Amino acid sequence: MLFSARPRLSSSEGSYVKILAADANGNVCAVGSRNGEFLTVKYSPSGAKLWEKTYTGLAGGVSLASDVAAPVASGSVYVVGVSSADGGGKEYVTIKYTHSGQRAWVRRFSPGADVTTYYEPMVAARGSKVYACVTVGVGGGNYRVKTFAYDVDDGPGVYGMESWVKNWQQNGGRVEAASLVVDSKGRVHVAARLYHESINWEMATQMYGANGGYYVARRYGLADKRHKASDIAVDDQGRQYVVGSRQGDGGWDMLTIKLLSQTN
Repeated sequence: MLFSARPRLSSSEGSYVKILAADANGNVCAVGSRNGEFLTVKYSPSGAKLWEKTYTGLAGGVSLASDVAAPVASGSVYVVGVSSADGGGKEYVTIKYTHSGQRAWVRRFSPGADVTTYYEPMVAARGSKVYACVTVGVGGGNYRVKTFAYDVDDGPGVYGMESWVKNWQQNGGRVEAASLVVDSKGRVHVAARLYHESINWEMATQMYGANGGYYVARRYGLADKRHKASDIAVDDQGRQYVVGSRQGDGGWDMLTIKLLSQTN
């Protein structure tokens, strides 16, 4: 063990560390929740705490961080989570911190009063953009996945402007995001669990171009079995690898599938 870091969380339950990310310089960022606030801590390669930041939503209440990305080039850190919204309900939040821990910008998305279910958002970053992906339940068993792209250029006057937003939905069914990744060409890949009463559960992937253009969503499953995606990886050729679980005759099996690239 090269180092051990133990920041104080809380003396009460409800505080946790959720996930971490490492950059090319060996720095590590950990995020979670402490006393109902986002908690983000950045450590040097030797384990020294470089900075620690918290965030509380506009309406107070509980704010829960769920994912972090630490791109290679800039040293910036991007955190996503859910917090209380003005007027009630919840909102999804994306925060950018500079390499020194200064909060550069905050972007919020409020799904609206008709939303009945909230899933933890995910984040990925590459090049000049950061991507946030959230699953929104709107009642009646319908769920859709929203993917946001924000500009993150570190130049003066740039404050995380929304570049594009896309909806992925299944008429008469539900789509639940499982994982988000950006490939070397800036294409965005989302793995999801897709349900429709006529097909049961399937593994599914959706890819967007760097400018938000759609590619064909792809699905895998057997009509009499349940398939649930958990994570996705993409190689330099754009081939997708999805891992998840499949309901077998005697229980659940691990399942890994490979999908060929849709573009050169």
